[in-house]
Amino acid sequence: MQLRLADLRSHLAQRLARLYVIHGDEPLFAIEAADAIRAAARRAGFDEREIFIVEQHFRWDAFTASNANLGLFGARKLIDVRIPSGKPGPEGGEALERHARNQDADVLTLVTLPRIDRATQGSAWFTALITAGVSINVQPIERQALPGWIAERLGRNEQRVSRATLAFLAERCEGNLLAARQEIDKLALLLPKGELEVSSQTKNKYFRGTWNGGARLEVGFYAKEGGKAQIAVQVNKLAKRSDVDRERAAWKAALLKLQKLLEA
Repeated sequence: MQLRLADLRSHLAQRLARLYVIHGDEPLFAIEAADAIRAAARRAGFDEREIFIVEQHFRWDAFTASNANLGLFGARKLIDVRIPSGKPGPEGGEALERHARNQDADVLTLVTLPRIDRATQGSAWFTALITAGVSINVQPIERQALPGWIAERLGRNEQRVSRATLAFLAERCEGNLLAARQEIDKLALLLPKGELEVSSQTKNKYFRGTWNGGARLEVGFYAKEGGKAQIAVQVNKLAKRSDVDRERAAWKAALLKLQKLLEA
């Protein structure tokens, strides 16, 4: 069964297959899809987990034995198989094919692969996996779609930025979604909920812009001794005096959250 990445969460909310195959060349989407499947497995009671990373000289008999043995005290088990090369070899191909044919109700298998070539797509083992399970192909998004993707991700944090800022973030990330997510995560940690438009910035030093449609925002980053750093936030031209306490509380909460994360 082929499943679009966009439909994965609704699929997991309705049912949980016993075999999932993630393949493609977008690392962030592969990570997020695997995380979502593992989380759904935990909720469904698959409390044990075994991870197999298939590299040179990998012993497939260990994988076969794991599938044959029940979990501790009959617990449900997640088998997490990662094949970075996309090539399991003859022995591995046979093991995966047998595994696909003989699924256990108490075992959920997650197989993660990179982008695979046409020959591999027609192989017996890959055909067996995607026939018996759910296949999710994770591909990069088009460059012109990246600003919209960033906007959607920011919206999950109840944050908004201007089109110019979206274009700037997309240009800075150069199509690297992992890097884009890092920038989004930094904004989520540093900024309260609201709308930001960046007017100027110097990397790792400061940025300036407007906040929530009119207030002037300046954020500076200063290196200190002992590997420490200081962040200074200044918000000017607020519309009403009553906005001062609200903004002060929001920024204080955001900076405390960032401090706790860095000190953890």
